[in-house]
Amino acid sequence: MEILQPQSARFLSNNLELLGFGNPRSALVQAVKELFENALDAIQLSATGMISLRLKETSDMNFVEIVCTDTGSGMKSNQIAQLCCGVFATTKSTRTFAQCGKFGVGLKAALLFSQIHVKDVDACLKVTSTLNSEEFYYAELAIDPEAPQHDSALIRKSKHFRVSEDHKSFSGTEIRLQLPRPEDLHEALRVMMYYFDNLRYSLGSSISVEFACDLLGFDHCHMNCTSSLEPLDRFLEEFQSSYDSLAHVDLHCESFHVNCLAVAPYLDETELDGKCAVTIHLLRYANHVPLLPDMDLHNCAITSSLQNSNWKSFGYKCISGDSIYAPLRLVPLACEESREAVNLIVAVDVDTCNEITKFSSLKKTSLESDYQTGVSSCISLMLDQLPTLYPTLFERTSREDRIATYAPLISNAVASILAQATSVGVDVTHFEPGGLFYGVQSQAMLTDRVLLQMHNILEH
Repeated sequence: MEILQPQSARFLSNNLELLGFGNPRSALVQAVKELFENALDAIQLSATGMISLRLKETSDMNFVEIVCTDTGSGMKSNQIAQLCCGVFATTKSTRTFAQCGKFGVGLKAALLFSQIHVKDVDACLKVTSTLNSEEFYYAELAIDPEAPQHDSALIRKSKHFRVSEDHKSFSGTEIRLQLPRPEDLHEALRVMMYYFDNLRYSLGSSISVEFACDLLGFDHCHMNCTSSLEPLDRFLEEFQSSYDSLAHVDLHCESFHVNCLAVAPYLDETELDGKCAVTIHLLRYANHVPLLPDMDLHNCAITSSLQNSNWKSFGYKCISGDSIYAPLRLVPLACEESREAVNLIVAVDVDTCNEITKFSSLKKTSLESDYQTGVSSCISLMLDQLPTLYPTLFERTSREDRIATYAPLISNAVASILAQATSVGVDVTHFEPGGLFYGVQSQAMLTDRVLLQMHNILEH
């Protein structure tokens, strides 16, 4: 019996949702991210350059054109034709750094989504590139979903022209792609602005990035990521903080590196009367590039490591927040949450050191649990610095304090449950000689017995 293998493009077309192209809003966000990160890969070799990414109007208001321009090394004409070949092929040369893009898969998915939803005449990838600004190559590419796996893209139109005038030599690439305009465009722009805003804290000072929306009514959405400051200085300046208020840890693990920092901006501890709720704004990065906020962020190794850290030693429990932009919240254990919450900014960057980055999904919005042990260790070291920096907010409680605070609460709760329980489901061995509740004749004795047991547990 012959087993039919799906053609690469057809397989991709049938699984666009897995790559984040399930609807116009997420498709626009993913396409912008993919085009930008491929452009960022293109300029990494020179460690300097510019990237411009704009959303533009089209003649049909139902569509949006993404225009991504970079001053990278450019592409040869045959490389452009191969942009949309086999699903897991790539035109990227061997690098000495961790790459950001999906090795062409995301770009192919974006083009396939365009071909499904945009008019035929505009459903193509328009690429202009030059290696030295003397020769330019232009091509319009499309994908045949039924083509053999390693076939190149369909070149619908191409031009090759020269520039003879004297000018300063440059290289680079411009890519244009049309996608359907989402009804909830404002939500897509909110995610993109968050992404480029966070990029400012990880982008090298020699790289300039501009994101702008030229769509009518949304031209206020503009982000310039250019700065002469280094990323850490940029971060501190943004939150009006000093090095003295920064918790910062670099940790090298077996096959990756973790950089973690935290700061409580605009906080005057003299105004605090004990502990209060803390809203955690978590900035997650993989190879110095932000991870998109998505509903799966609590499955990310970074988020789960932070949530499961030893916050109880400070007298807090860590719960899920109300927003994907502030996904965690610290709640005091020993007092009512009535005071106004303060903010804690936590940034965690996992650098995979030239190895393949392991994501928990093809959308690349969360890191696999393989990184959890290393990230947890780094965060633990960062937490150790907080009591010195913020002694009121993050005062550590001693073991004796925890026993005195929590043992009576737990023992009273257990005693109350047992007092109201029936014989059904109760292990009678606890009431036999040598058992925990043997000889108990009153509510007070029951409470004392449970309290003693809790002391024994918490002391170990």
